[in-house]
Amino acid sequence: MSNDYHILKNRYGKMVYIGEQNNQGHLCIKAQNIDLKYLKKHNYDVFVEFIYISCLEALKISKKYDKHTFSAHMDLDRASMKNISIKLFRKMNKKLSEKLVDVLDKFYIYGNGVFLKAVVAICKSQLDPITKKKILLVNREDIKKNLSNYPTSSSVSS
Repeated sequence: MSNDYHILKNRYGKMVYIGEQNNQGHLCIKAQNIDLKYLKKHNYDVFVEFIYISCLEALKISKKYDKHTFSAHMDLDRASMKNISIKLFRKMNKKLSEKLVDVLDKFYIYGNGVFLKAVVAICKSQLDPITKKKILLVNREDIKKNLSNYPTSSSVSS
């Protein structure tokens, strides 16, 4: 892993991490841990760069298994609008859509109810039609039934 990744991982590792599961790399975002005040203070662009580098690291994992895509997961459990920023999402989407073309396999969004629908509406309004089709909503009950599909920090590659 790159030196930049390790430096930024120390700062943002509770918000975003990568994992390896089912012979594929996974980018995992724990929305509850996103601290917008902290990110704003330390510059959104640095966090966006960490997301980008994390995507590259997830791709490296996938390429070990001759796969050219990775999956992304956003866990909205116990998150609120104080953890979500449209401005930040736009910056991430712009960088990732410019730098990473056709490497996302699936984008799982975990949550429940009205908040899940609001976040998905925000996300989808910013995405291209191909990426929109890759979004899968997973409700809280399904998470409990199928926890093995969500890479946890214990399955994280270092």
